[in-house]
Amino acid sequence: MWAACGAGNYLPHMPDADPFHFEDLDSQWLHRKPGAKWHKHGPEQLNAWVADMDWRPAPAILDRLRNVLDRGDLGYPNWWEEGTGLPALFAQRMAEKFNWTLDPDETIEFNDVVQALQVMLHHRTQPGDAIAYHVPSYPPFHAAFESARLDEIQLEGKLTEDGWRWDPEKLRAAATANPRLKVLLVCNPQNPTGRCFTRDELTEMAAIAAEHDLLIISDEIHADLVYAPCVHIPIASLSPEVAARTVTISAASKSFNLAALRWAIAHIGPKDLLDELRAMPNHLYGVANLMAVSAVEAAWTAGGPWLDAVVARLDANRFLLRDLLKRYFPEVRYRVPEATYLAWLDFRTLEWDDEPAQVASRRGVELSPGVDFGQIGTGWARMNFATSPEMIERIVKRIARRMP
Repeated sequence: MWAACGAGNYLPHMPDADPFHFEDLDSQWLHRKPGAKWHKHGPEQLNAWVADMDWRPAPAILDRLRNVLDRGDLGYPNWWEEGTGLPALFAQRMAEKFNWTLDPDETIEFNDVVQALQVMLHHRTQPGDAIAYHVPSYPPFHAAFESARLDEIQLEGKLTEDGWRWDPEKLRAAATANPRLKVLLVCNPQNPTGRCFTRDELTEMAAIAAEHDLLIISDEIHADLVYAPCVHIPIASLSPEVAARTVTISAASKSFNLAALRWAIAHIGPKDLLDELRAMPNHLYGVANLMAVSAVEAAWTAGGPWLDAVVARLDANRFLLRDLLKRYFPEVRYRVPEATYLAWLDFRTLEWDDEPAQVASRRGVELSPGVDFGQIGTGWARMNFATSPEMIERIVKRIARRMP
């Protein structure tokens, strides 16, 4: 097993209480959920694939949504004059949590992170241009690049005793060799490895982007889910010069389990790109919906205690998974993540004929196939540990064939 960022001397904060019932999950309730995670693969499977938490959203969010319905008004909200209010809340949150000061007038709201990414690629690339990104990588990114007909420059990571690392010289060499490289995509915290990039790493990426005039698109949707002693640093917070070439995309969906409500926000650093987007027809890229705005506002103003409890539970879960693998399936190598609720599991020592996710599925557990994250993911699988400790143990035992 490899230690996480500071994990050699770090003990997770074990929750003293469970006020939101994170440890008390009813498996029958999970299997009755109509969402894709628990519905797609049938009632016999244990599901640890798509990145949804198994827990109910924060009570403050559910109360706010009920209040919206109780008011009986699902007509047009008065956002033409007042706006949704979320850009200002986003700017306040970034300043308070991550020491990043931004102008809310430089933001645009979208339906989700991938839509925002596709919009930026549409406005800043042409078919045949190239985009560089770190692999293994979130699968929908690949689809976005293919639909934009971009050449992909995969910056392969290497697992060291100090964790996952990406050599910045690979980016510099690619930018030097390919004049059509236009964009560097950064996913920070990184999905699926759970790396939280350091200030030095981000500074080096930004310097190379400046040398070669690259647009930086930074997906920071997991920013709230970082474990001490690591800290999240928005790349745009490094300097005004870096911010001026960076699009930062964020949302409340991962932190607060709101993916189906479809809302995201992007800070558009390049002024010419912001002007270009503002000049588009005002409904071309969609508009926010009432329920999403209400939920995000509740999350960011009243959801703090719930999020703190989630992070504490996830912090304990990432180490629980380490201990369970060591006990029941020591052949699987696991790097305790610095962020996210996603475990990147290495099954390569087993030399299975089939992909690990296929084997796990036959044993009654659904994982995300490693090959979906790039060829570097062959022999790996991603596991979602945003669930109860009991469910994590059931999942590990099933994969290891220690129970039916």
